[in-house]
Amino acid sequence: MNEFLDHIDWLFFAPFVLYFFFLAPMLICIYLYDQLNPQLLIKLNVDRSKVAHVAIGLYTVMYLLAWLIV
Repeated sequence: MNEFLDHIDWLFFAPFVLYFFFLAPMLICIYLYDQLNPQLLIKLNVDRSKVAHVAIGLYTVMYLLAWLIV
């Protein structure tokens, strides 16, 4: 029974950990870098929304991997 509760705790806790330590810093760095050097993303022909979608996709993959490992 205790293992089941540990697994449930991880399912509810993991998204917050991955968000605050993986996705949020990545999105903040992309946003700040774009504010400081807006020409780079234009030169690379990359839109900020595309970068955000990739970051969210990576977050989803990391969450699924963490869920499968634990």
